[in-house]
Amino acid sequence: RTDLERLYPEGVDEFFEAPELQRILLNVLFVWSKRHPDTSYRQGMHELLAPIVYVLEREKLLDDDDEVLCAVMHADSHSIEADSYWLFECLMEDMAPLFAVAPPS
Repeated sequence: RTDLERLYPEGVDEFFEAPELQRILLNVLFVWSKRHPDTSYRQGMHELLAPIVYVLEREKLLDDDDEVLCAVMHADSHSIEADSYWLFECLMEDMAPLFAVAPPS
């Protein structure tokens, strides 16, 4: 939770301070860490998740005529949370080894 409170990517001002987005980030990271106990949560994972949530949330806010971002979906927060989880899951397939902690010798 402390990492999420410090999440302030440049250029998005107070976007990630919204309680709903904090909840989505926390839930996704919690479920991922429970499903992957060997890695669990490590500092910095929230930085990988944040752009995923940002793009999905921004897509929700775009008008149907706006083609600035690819059409992922126009969804509610539950869909954004689920989609964020599965995109994060795919990303972590390649990134998880970077967060692995070597067993003590």
